Amino acid sequence: MNKEIKIRNEEYTISTLDIADMMGTSHSKILRKLEGRTEKGKHIKGYIEILDEAQMGSVEFFIKNSYVDDKGETRPCYEVTKMGCEFLANKFTGEKGVLFTAKYIKRFHEMEDALKQVQQEQSNTLEKIPENLLLEKETDWYSTRKSKINYVRDKFDMTKREYMHRILEGINEYYNFDSARKKFIALNDRLPWSNSEVISYFPQLRKMADEILYNDMKCCLDEE
Repeated sequence: MNKEIKIRNEEYTISTLDIADMMGTSHSKILRKLEGRTEKGKHIKGYIEILDEAQMGSVEFFIKNSYVDDKGETRPCYEVTKMGCEFLANKFTGEKGVLFTAKYIKRFHEMEDALKQVQQEQSNTLEKIPENLLLEKETDWYSTRKSKINYVRDKFDMTKREYMHRILEGINEYYNFDSARKKFIALNDRLPWSNSEVISYFPQLRKMADEILYNDMKCCLDEE
């Protein structure tokens, strides 16, 4: 079972692969519940279609994603929010429903505790960095990688604000960016000109941002 901490739009999620394990059922059955199916030539709506038709926003419950299986093939899956887990739990009654509810609640608590621990460790590490190892303030992460970022933005059809939000979301999976921003202010006695300046200032954040950017570039190149 994959216990990787995943955050989408500042919310923890659990993969449908894990949910299938929790429920003791197949992943394909979970997907049929979400996406619908055809039986004897008749289309049976899934939860996602029903929610979207009612304009209730299925993405607040189920976020489409993909994974690579053991054969190296890309397969569909979904990241399920806490509200989505509550939705699914209500579809099960008796012992199965009770056990799934207990498992997903426990998982969300585990993710919250694990993320807090990682953020604290990263915060402690930043506090120990000698000031002379920090980047000079005129070096800006975004500006020095602008051509690469513009390439990815064009492929992803994102604005500068949207892509920087993506970078910050990735960083926040492992480190509390607000703590880094406060550290920057304390060291420089001023507010940063931008979030990119904070990323530039700390080697750990710069490395994380670079990894996200280069992974995005690889995805874009693979699709060409």
